[in-house]
Amino acid sequence: MGPAQWWAEFKIFEDRDGSYYWQLQAAGGRIIARSGHAYESKYWCEQDVNWLRANADQIMVYDHTRLGSGSGTWRSSAHPRAEIAAASGSSA
Repeated sequence: MGPAQWWAEFKIFEDRDGSYYWQLQAAGGRIIARSGHAYESKYWCEQDVNWLRANADQIMVYDHTRLGSGSGTWRSSAHPRAEIAAASGSSA
């Protein structure tokens, strides 16, 4: 997938009951991540999105699968798809 095909954006939604949640959506409408709970205020939903955006490059990835690379964790400054491909032994 080329650079023009790889993009993502956070979207904030409001439920019928007035709760807020976010989701991270990639090209083609694929949902990559969703908030783990509903927020009572839009402000706190936005704060968590802003925290994720500011700290994404520092978030550790832990492989809890039986077929993991053995080390259990990895982190690099490489593009996330390349990082996952490197850990799984495949090419992106």
